[in-house]
Amino acid sequence: MNDNHNLLQTVLSERLMKIHTETGIYTSPLPNSYLSRFDYNRPVVRQFAHPTMLIFCLQGGKATGSLNGKKIELLPGSSLLLNTFSQNSFQIEGCSLEKPAIFVDIPLLRPQMGEVLSHLPTEKRYARRSALNECEVKPSSKAELLALNMLLYALDNAQYATDYELQISLKLFYMQLLRGEHVDFIRRIFASNTHDAKLLEVIHYISTHYREEIDTEELCAMAFMSKSNFYKHFSQLTGTSPAQFIRNLRLYEGRRLILTENYSASRAAYVVGYQSSQHFSRDYKKLFNYAPVKDVTLYTSEDDQE
Repeated sequence: MNDNHNLLQTVLSERLMKIHTETGIYTSPLPNSYLSRFDYNRPVVRQFAHPTMLIFCLQGGKATGSLNGKKIELLPGSSLLLNTFSQNSFQIEGCSLEKPAIFVDIPLLRPQMGEVLSHLPTEKRYARRSALNECEVKPSSKAELLALNMLLYALDNAQYATDYELQISLKLFYMQLLRGEHVDFIRRIFASNTHDAKLLEVIHYISTHYREEIDTEELCAMAFMSKSNFYKHFSQLTGTSPAQFIRNLRLYEGRRLILTENYSASRAAYVVGYQSSQHFSRDYKKLFNYAPVKDVTLYTSEDDQE
């Protein structure tokens, strides 16, 4: 990794640290995009709202975990490409108040990626085997970091930009990804057959509307499947039912709001789409083993111990 690459990585990290001054997982105007800052070593459990996610590690220690038995180690200067519908557990290590760990999560959205791919020639035939529930770690290139910087700048100034400008920034970022180390994996993901592509379109819809009431019949129609076939294939793809998938997305986002943005349980429940805070708390305890209040106590006590 050359000096110019390291300098760009440092400058990008420092700019993000000035914007996000405390430990937390922060959202952006791009749906399902996050910036994470960790000042302390800790375990992190996430279920990403969008299945195909690229995670850049910009500075501070490392993230270790596993997916389907495959060990993952994400170091500064590298990026992790995930194509998974399951929960992901990582251990964040080697970070401190002086040098926090900085991660940027960017979803690979099928409509925009498909448009970019349509303008790029390819002579290689990609394997028809599924790329679902797979991942890979690759070094980030200077061009990718420059494009990421431009995208983040556009998102930071989204109130002054048009949707067209944001879309252009996102597509330019995707263009650089397709010139980098992840290109083969990305092409394999988006070269899926029509059957899988329809289900992925449904999941993309869910990932942007999970806070709302979602009609299952509408999802079946979107996938061009009968209800029984839709439930069968959705379960095979995600390991859960559509209702549970939506519920998990709501709960993980609710937990993020409670633990990193100081939302009350009742406010978080309302924001993520629950009609009842009691129902939210009951489901929360079932998934995370602790009620929201207890979870906050444990989370803050970990910070105190550090």
